[in-house]
Amino acid sequence: MFTVTTSGSPRAAARRRLPALAAVLVILAAVAPTAVTGNLTVTQQNYLGYLFIGPIAMNWPASSTLNFPVGDNRANAVTVTLGAGGTLSVTYAASSLSATTHVIFDVAGYFTPGA
Repeated sequence: MFTVTTSGSPRAAARRRLPALAAVLVILAAVAPTAVTGNLTVTQQNYLGYLFIGPIAMNWPASSTLNFPVGDNRANAVTVTLGAGGTLSVTYAASSLSATTHVIFDVAGYFTPGA
């Protein structure tokens, strides 16, 4: 379940938290994971933009994880630290408040303390 918040600025930023991700990883790991690695994919976007994935939601991140044009399927391998409670946040920034996209994050592995 995603919670979406959109800013009122000229460049839209929707924050989507992924709390269920950490719950699955905790079950698989003997120790709660501190980071995950996987593949971040964007598809069916109607405006060019970028994605940022990180431990906390950011309206205007200083960097991007994945940049993309309109209508192109793009993917990028990422390793990201988990936030408090094992959550991740994805920020979608685009040039319009009516921008939409589909975001997929496939987890390939996880890191535990001391790993």
